[in-house]
Amino acid sequence: MRLEQTPVHHTILASRARYRAVVAGRRFGKTHDLLIWLNAGAIEPFELRWYIAPSYRLAKRVGWSVLKRLYRAWGWSERMQLSETELTATFPNGAQLTFIGAENVDGMRGVGLARAGFEEAAYIKPDVWPEIVTPMLTDTGGSAMFIGTPDGMNWFYDIYLLGQDTAEEEWTSWQFASVEGGYIPIPEIEKARARLDERTFRQEFLGTFETQANRVFYPFHRQQHLVSRPDLIGVGLPVSVGIDFNVDYLTAECFVVLPQRRIHFVDEIRLARADTFQMAERLCQAYPQATVYPDPTGKHRSTAATRSDHDILRQAGFIVKARRGYPPQRALANAVNRLLKGADGAVRLTIEPQRCPNLVTDLERVTWTPNGEFDKQSDPARSHASDAAAIAVDYLFPIQSQEVTYGQRW
Repeated sequence: MRLEQTPVHHTILASRARYRAVVAGRRFGKTHDLLIWLNAGAIEPFELRWYIAPSYRLAKRVGWSVLKRLYRAWGWSERMQLSETELTATFPNGAQLTFIGAENVDGMRGVGLARAGFEEAAYIKPDVWPEIVTPMLTDTGGSAMFIGTPDGMNWFYDIYLLGQDTAEEEWTSWQFASVEGGYIPIPEIEKARARLDERTFRQEFLGTFETQANRVFYPFHRQQHLVSRPDLIGVGLPVSVGIDFNVDYLTAECFVVLPQRRIHFVDEIRLARADTFQMAERLCQAYPQATVYPDPTGKHRSTAATRSDHDILRQAGFIVKARRGYPPQRALANAVNRLLKGADGAVRLTIEPQRCPNLVTDLERVTWTPNGEFDKQSDPARSHASDAAAIAVDYLFPIQSQEVTYGQRW
């Protein structure tokens, strides 16, 4: 095992960020970096540090075995007490580094941690970090490090984005190809390139976050579609709103229609366990003169179980425009995708950075089911924002061949 600290690894370990994420290809040296970090710094008597892997088996097979090799290389084997049954390394001052499998969620609660390291973070359950480990670091002022190879755009991708956001002062993140670690020969990289498909190679050896092949809004890319337009926010321009009626996540996507059939989304309102009266109140506060394009099913039903959703919005003073029936989801997707990138290559749909987080996430991650519908089961929080936006886009700029399919406008 090579232990030289190349410049790129030194950069990772020298960072002073409280939270850091390393996204990298296979054999970059991520585990090496994580274990050095977990054994570094001022170690207080009896403090606790955790190495967390997706499973206990992986923690033992990868992390624990590498740790013992590191201790031998450092000459630490005699000074550390190692428990093979509990996968715990005890320092001379009583501090402990314990190796945990994230499948044992209930057994991970209730202790204070000085440091937490996540191995192959993309494969760990998404609730482990925010619901279990974060509270353990709060009382101690502890820190965390996340390492791994991507597995699509899941919670590890969100962690990476936090590290890229300059407003998040406690976070930092890096993205590296395998070869940048200095541990894998270039001929081995080329062999992998020859035997893998392009998408898998990029993910596994270039460390890139790859979208799923059945992604609904495939033209969307943050670099192209996230555009800051302060001139369109709070300046009295007519604002329109697409609404998806859902009790768990009642969602409104607010936008401005621009010349040449263009749309810029400026804001987002998302209410959990709310009804249409509450949404109408919020919209009255923010955009009292808005035209709303709601889910057509709201014509006949209500999240408040009294008047219909559409009637509630009208009585709140909004102009309501909706189709008589719900469009096919393929039509909704086509209408949005055409604005994201037309056949002429033009981008006609943009989004205000930071203000519409759920819409951005939906456009990146909503996928098709085998039945040709938006997948609402894999993640119940997803698709509501994109539904709200797509309903409005389809009403304003429909694909003409679909007009007869779902009736006339009101």
